Amino acid sequence: VVGLATQRGLSPDVVMLTNLLQAHVLQGNTRAAWREWRLMPRRGVAPDAVTYTVMIGMCGRKGEVERAFSLWDQLRQEGVEGTPQLYNTLIDACANRRDYYPEAIRLLDEMEGMGFIPTTRTYESLLHVAARRSDAVGAEKLWSVLTKDGAEPPPGLHAYTTMISAYSAAIKRHARQGVSAAPFTNNASKVWAQMLQNAGVVPDAHALNGYLAVWAHSRRLNRLEQVLGWYEEFGVQKDAVTYNILSAMWSGMKRPERCLGLREEMEAAGVAPHPVTFRAWV
Repeated sequence: VVGLATQRGLSPDVVMLTNLLQAHVLQGNTRAAWREWRLMPRRGVAPDAVTYTVMIGMCGRKGEVERAFSLWDQLRQEGVEGTPQLYNTLIDACANRRDYYPEAIRLLDEMEGMGFIPTTRTYESLLHVAARRSDAVGAEKLWSVLTKDGAEPPPGLHAYTTMISAYSAAIKRHARQGVSAAPFTNNASKVWAQMLQNAGVVPDAHALNGYLAVWAHSRRLNRLEQVLGWYEEFGVQKDAVTYNILSAMWSGMKRPERCLGLREEMEAAGVAPHPVTFRAWV
């Protein structure tokens, strides 16, 4: 289309070229997207905020956060004003790399200072990074925003699961350090109860595995057995992650007979062991 317009003496504008970039991105053709991006100055067309949003989003999905920030620096040098969508997209890019969590929080503060409203997805992205960093305290601050009265839309299953995973990771870290993680286990229980009270949220394998890990890491076997019973109650099949969690726990507790029992259970269920599971058995 761009070539046809050029042949007829029409100059492509920023909207046309941005749509072309978006088409390449949607098709997963990043090489073509970068080619068209580099051709824009030759065509005398300056990218606008929407164009940068498309390219930064592409970089984020590819995990190329450094490249996303390079584009961010470029747009600022060119005087392109930031938009809520631009900020949200760059924060989403940071969510793919936990080492960029401080930078993502800085961007969140900056956009709020400009009067922009972060989306629920933005908070969920930050929550995901906080969980990967075992930062339960930071995750709780984000969670308080997601669950405040009147927040729209309300958190869904992914958000609940991520918050529970943040507690699980923090409990695991505290256990290694020999520090009590009682506040985190209590708060994880509260979040789980909130999730069950939400009529539109039904636990899946990921949610159940996250909550199972809370009790596995804290060695609370009575609660762990309770959660195991919920897999059947909710019609969820135990998967390789479930058995990884259980194998690691029993291995850490020096209970090889329980590990062997899990192996037989996995074979009966047709679940292939993960390399992590094998290491726990060894």
